[in-house]
Amino acid sequence: MPDFAPNYTARLRVTYTVAGATHHTTWRLPAASGYADIGVYASKFIALLDIMDAKIWSDFTINSWSYQLADGVIFLPFGGAFWAAGGVSPSGRSPSQKALALSFVGRSVAGQRAAFFLYGVATNPMTDTDTSDFRIHSAEDTIIGNAVGILNDTSPSLVANDNEDVIWYEYANVKYNDYWTRRLRQGA
Repeated sequence: MPDFAPNYTARLRVTYTVAGATHHTTWRLPAASGYADIGVYASKFIALLDIMDAKIWSDFTINSWSYQLADGVIFLPFGGAFWAAGGVSPSGRSPSQKALALSFVGRSVAGQRAAFFLYGVATNPMTDTDTSDFRIHSAEDTIIGNAVGILNDTSPSLVANDNEDVIWYEYANVKYNDYWTRRLRQGA
């Protein structure tokens, strides 16, 4: 696979806080995307959160949106929509939940890998997944199935680093992030 510069495509970055930690999720948009297109992708992200609402902690807060057009060198602020908190109360949440993320993974039509992570999802990898693969398949969980449907079927399409449309796999991986696991061990 050829390498592409990080700014080969346009990007939308969402900064959010959940469980006292700040995270960033970046979505790649087609290189031809302009400022007027950014809001459409922000709406798609909000639609994904709406579908996932029953699995997202209620202290999930979108802090800011930013974007970078193709060939840009800095992210600029964008006044994207702010989403109402998720539907899961954090009372009784274990500290390990801070390090847990879902990753949605796909491939572009040209074969380039694409992925993004979403923290603040109330799931237990030992009970909500097949522990042999730590994946929640669409057939196992309708919320994940609907989320993958938003990614695959709702226009506009996200792209991989090669600027080709992504086809998302019918599952989400569940993983404890190494950085956040170390932070928890250090008492953060």
